[in-house]
Amino acid sequence: MIKRIEEFHASIINSYASGCALATKFEYVLGEKAAKRPPYLIYGTMMHLAMEELHNAGVDAWPGSHGSELVKNNMYFLDLLRNCLRKAEFEHRDYEVPVSWPDDPDAKDALKNQFIEEGSEILANYCRISENRRAKVLISEQEFTVHIGKYMFKGIIDQVREHPDGKIELLDFKTSKRMPSQNSFMRSYQFAVYALALRDGQFDNGDQFGSAPNIITWYHLRDLNEYVKPTPIEKKMSTESTREWWNQTANYYTLDEIRTLTGNNKLNAKSDKVYFNTGHTKGPGAHSIRWTDHWLDVMEKNIIHACSAMRMDKYPINPSYCGNCRFADTCDMYMHGYDKKFVKEQSFFPDSFVN
Repeated sequence: MIKRIEEFHASIINSYASGCALATKFEYVLGEKAAKRPPYLIYGTMMHLAMEELHNAGVDAWPGSHGSELVKNNMYFLDLLRNCLRKAEFEHRDYEVPVSWPDDPDAKDALKNQFIEEGSEILANYCRISENRRAKVLISEQEFTVHIGKYMFKGIIDQVREHPDGKIELLDFKTSKRMPSQNSFMRSYQFAVYALALRDGQFDNGDQFGSAPNIITWYHLRDLNEYVKPTPIEKKMSTESTREWWNQTANYYTLDEIRTLTGNNKLNAKSDKVYFNTGHTKGPGAHSIRWTDHWLDVMEKNIIHACSAMRMDKYPINPSYCGNCRFADTCDMYMHGYDKKFVKEQSFFPDSFVN
């Protein structure tokens, strides 16, 4: 009997539509687990836990309040991140799966310390931003249930804020190294599921929000890391938020200006680039877009189509995803037919392949 997904999550839709559908089946239908968890997953979980605890503690507890000094190596941040790193490795999802830390103990400790130092820098710069300190947070790390078409979804929303003008902002904190393009951001299945959850779903405490958000924000936490040396960079205008940041907040210099400022006449760059100086953050953090009701209707239909295809056991291979796939070894076994009975029963390939 072919297994199927009974309860969907935003990550399942993202995996199916944006990654490899067959990998989605390995992980979410058959329960295959990767041999090891890559360290970047631990880093991401650490930062999500830290953001949750930071907001749960309240702004008054943040460093920088009541005249206290706000620095990136503040013991408040360091202790918070050490505790969150421990939870991410030993208490969070798939904790029984080992982490692929470096084999050398010193290298392993160095990587963990790097995570904590970078995370502390991010938290310090996050707390410096006035919008974050003044934010009226309505929802923080709340579990939800929503039916999209006939399919049930569960998940967790990172944060929802209310602006002074009454507009509602949905935020998701991200630790990926790259921001998506404006087009892919606009077509994010994950944010669509979360928006539908706010409009049509219910939270585990029984509350219903009852309306879709006016603003969707990808909060790119790595933007809040700092440059460690004068760095030439092209103006990146991928989102409206980035344009505003360049025009209002970013403090950048021409090549001649940065040479004078640093006293380093050996610095060089192409004429179409400008310089950020040491200590400048790498971006605005918050990248926001506004969606229409029509957009949400279109995304809702696409989500239903994807769920319907999975229920019909349609899981095609996406070869362009193979280089980053955690299930490459498992896939190789099925591709070569090492377990033909299992391959046939799970309808991975036509009968002509396994006979």
